[in-house]
Amino acid sequence: MPDPISPAIKSVSPFVAQGTHLSFIGRVISNLDVMMDPRFLVEQARSMGVDESVLSCVVQIMERPTKDQRVKELMRFASNLGLSALQTANEAERAMKEANLPRAIGPYQLAKQWNGLLFVSGQLGLSPETGQLVEGGTVEQTRQAMDNLRRILDYHDSGFESVIKTTVYLTDIDDFDAMNMAYANFLRPDYPARSTIGVKGLPRGARVEIDAIASVRGK
Repeated sequence: MPDPISPAIKSVSPFVAQGTHLSFIGRVISNLDVMMDPRFLVEQARSMGVDESVLSCVVQIMERPTKDQRVKELMRFASNLGLSALQTANEAERAMKEANLPRAIGPYQLAKQWNGLLFVSGQLGLSPETGQLVEGGTVEQTRQAMDNLRRILDYHDSGFESVIKTTVYLTDIDDFDAMNMAYANFLRPDYPARSTIGVKGLPRGARVEIDAIASVRGK
């Protein structure tokens, strides 16, 4: 696919770029999923008075196959337009973190903040890339569930060091030791409080599910 950036750079007024185009590209980076709808993207651009050459370039960038590629090219475009490198980098970092989050498999949020606490929904051993259970048994699924928790905590400016309480659900309580082995690799003393509950079944045929309550940094 040809590089759309150079032609756009040549035709854009630097006075417009420093304001309108900064806001537009920042909005695109922060809302990549929504902006994948070309009609919505065009509507947003025209409502903000974005130059047609910039809009055309962004539309082409949004056709790249992965979020990572789209974010990197949008950042490069912003940099070439002379926009704030720090602001676009921060927006890009958050967008990339969002792209790496696991997917909710029902009508719920991955996490919810309240009064300085972060309540993280139960995570299965589902790969964020495929949406499928990872291969293997309880150890592998526990590792993936904990990695999913790590990604969500990081996105919300928290981490395992800020986790106060976890709950582990096992479809076979005899897997307790196997789960512990994988679980412990993600945590350091002083460990959070924890409950472990044997259950009849879990979504998608999973063997383990883990949720968490954490504090949010600076809250």
